[in-house]
Amino acid sequence: MKTVVLAYSGGLDTSVAIPLLKERYDYDRVTTVVADVGQPASEIDDATKRAKTLADEHYTLDLKDEVMCYERRLRMLQQAISL
Repeated sequence: MKTVVLAYSGGLDTSVAIPLLKERYDYDRVTTVVADVGQPASEIDDATKRAKTLADEHYTLDLKDEVMCYERRLRMLQQAISL
């Protein structure tokens, strides 16, 4: 079975990609992943609803802590450079 995992935004491009992956590239299953990085809950909900109608399987990953860690490190680096 040929499976692909797609980082899914819920927008037009990634929504069109799902049937394209199945029809043109012969994937049997498309799994979508939405990354919750702190955007409004309504955006995640909308993307999740669309993904569940188009994809075979869907996950939402809570990546807020990872993004905040990256942002803190970036600020520290910017401060060090400006010294």
